[in-house]
Amino acid sequence: MDIHSADTSFNPYRPPENEPQDTTLSPDTEFMVSSECVLCGANVTLPEVCIRTGDKDELERQSDVLKWTPFVLHRLRVVLLGFGLPFAAQVLIVASQQPVGTLSAADQVSAAAWLTLLLIVVLTPVVLWFAHRTTRRTQATWYVERGLMDRQRRKRKSWRVTATVLALLFFGAIVLGIMVSESYLVFTFWTGLPAILSLIQSRRRVQPQVVGTHQGLNILAGLSPLFLQEVLSIIERRSGNTQ
Repeated sequence: MDIHSADTSFNPYRPPENEPQDTTLSPDTEFMVSSECVLCGANVTLPEVCIRTGDKDELERQSDVLKWTPFVLHRLRVVLLGFGLPFAAQVLIVASQQPVGTLSAADQVSAAAWLTLLLIVVLTPVVLWFAHRTTRRTQATWYVERGLMDRQRRKRKSWRVTATVLALLFFGAIVLGIMVSESYLVFTFWTGLPAILSLIQSRRRVQPQVVGTHQGLNILAGLSPLFLQEVLSIIERRSGNTQ
């Protein structure tokens, strides 16, 4: 809801404590704000105030689909994708490098490693499916001060350079492992995982986060006290103008 729209008889930014305990917002209310967070539905447009500095000048409009997955499923997904799959790949690579002989691959790769591999292969798709089913999504629009955005772009560029270098080391370790010695394959994990983490850092933005739900509404956090104070002052001014 645009804060500069014409005055009406309702207040689109009413604090949660003034609202009935419903599971959905009323048709004339896009979100609710308190001194700590914002409650919203599947779509929300925040006021033209920087979510970090509280400034109202030289802003850049940002928009994205914000996602939230229950804590346990999210942590399991991170562990499986960040550590489990690279470990599974390492086990398979080591097993494939073993010469064919009297000893089976299971004899040359420990039983514990194979059991862990089996657990990863079975658990990963199950966790990913449940995580997808339980993820909450919010189409959000917010504003960020231009100077802050410029600094964030420089940081993201640095992380992209780091991710590129680590990715080259990762592929180099694979090539050396295939062509020279399989001992180089140990570096695939220690360069591949940091490359992924660096790539994730390079994609981070200045944005709010959905951190949970409350009575059917999404909880938006990552909003500075300066932003929330400014929005609350807007509420007070609008309330005074409508009286």
